[in-house]
Amino acid sequence: MIVSHKHKFIYVKAHRVAGTSVHVELEKACGDGDLFSGDHSERNCELSPHATVGQVRDLVGEKVWQDYTKIVNVRNPWDMLVSLYFFTHNWTVKQSSVKLLVPALFGAFVRWHVSYSPRNKDFWLIEGEPWADVYIRYESLESDCWDLWYKLGLKWTGLQRLGSQHRQNGFHYSLMYDYEEMETVRKAYAREIEYFGYSFEHPYSKGDNVKWIV
Repeated sequence: MIVSHKHKFIYVKAHRVAGTSVHVELEKACGDGDLFSGDHSERNCELSPHATVGQVRDLVGEKVWQDYTKIVNVRNPWDMLVSLYFFTHNWTVKQSSVKLLVPALFGAFVRWHVSYSPRNKDFWLIEGEPWADVYIRYESLESDCWDLWYKLGLKWTGLQRLGSQHRQNGFHYSLMYDYEEMETVRKAYAREIEYFGYSFEHPYSKGDNVKWIV
């Protein structure tokens, strides 16, 4: 989370959307009196790095909330949940013999998440309406960040990819899903999917040709 009075922006950090990478670069632009709470920095704010939208709004007050540019990252929810699953379990799968086991456990994780862990559900929308002024899409991260830096009048020097990387290049999120799990996520994230135009891509059969990380 960042509140920059110097550049008049608020950055709210969601889970598994390259938020750490964006936070670290935005923090470099902070001045005296700006507030930040990140995973890769010293915090000068009592809020956690992943403070909720309501907590940040309560911290800054309604006038600042309305006047400043509000920023958050977004990501295809089917893809985000696969990333969150591997991050939560912190598994490195090396044996091809377990390639059917992990997707099976993933189904239980999906059901648990949509029922009991609504951290990212409806995070980008409030009552179906957007609260942010700028949405940085994970799928177009570099170009969206460049546009944001230009909008804020900041010097763009590129983006480091920080945080945990749990999948090989070429491992598509759809390999983790069966039809029931795909529909469970579609219903749970219906508003985000509709608003941002996301879809479930390349629906392969669960367990087929899975490329596990090494």
